[in-house]
Amino acid sequence: MKKTLWMTSRMGWAALIVAALVLTACGSSATSTSAPSGSADSSGGTHVTNRAEPPADYASKVNPFAGKADAVTAGKAIFSNNCATCHGDSGKGDGPSASVLNPKPGNLTYTAQEANDAYIHWIVSEGGDAAKLSNVMPSFKGTLSDDQIWQVTSFVKSLK
Repeated sequence: MKKTLWMTSRMGWAALIVAALVLTACGSSATSTSAPSGSADSSGGTHVTNRAEPPADYASKVNPFAGKADAVTAGKAIFSNNCATCHGDSGKGDGPSASVLNPKPGNLTYTAQEANDAYIHWIVSEGGDAAKLSNVMPSFKGTLSDDQIWQVTSFVKSLK
């Protein structure tokens, strides 16, 4: 079997390993079977223009932390640890892993303006594939508590 040059070089293998680690850090796979309904914006993130409606069990939920500054602060810390690698610290879809992801992470400043709390809670809980946005974004319902997901929701809603 003939090996290509990149397979035999240390740099080729190192690049492959780094790409795999970055994708693993985002809880993703190297491929995506669904694409967001939207377009890339100037920050490199995706602006979703045709949002799916959350299922009834999510649509009726109300954020118990809405309007609470301490929830935004707690949500920011949780977001920094779990979401910023892909979405970036300011939520614009420009995190350090964003350049290797397909589709690109959502620009959450648009989400903050256009989506309600129940929608954000649904996506964070169930992952991007639930709304046919991206199977790259993982579900956090097994990782974060419901209160933590609401705190992340509060932080996302605070983004400008």
